[in-house]
Amino acid sequence: ALAEAVAEALNPAFEVYDAATGELVARGRVGGESVQLEMGVYDVRVLVSPAEEFRGVRVPGEKELTLTLGGR
Repeated sequence: ALAEAVAEALNPAFEVYDAATGELVARGRVGGESVQLEMGVYDVRVLVSPAEEFRGVRVPGEKELTLTLGGR
């Protein structure tokens, strides 16, 4: 249980929403497997306390994009 809590604190979950519709389109863990997204604009919520949000993230086609959490 302690190991799970530490892992969750170090690698919090995140959710990706379509910025236009608000629809949840992907989930993952910080530092985990990358998620594949279509070219578009997304809002990303990192489930830390308080939640950290990246709004209007533009995902270019066929390229990798990395977001950086503040204070990490």
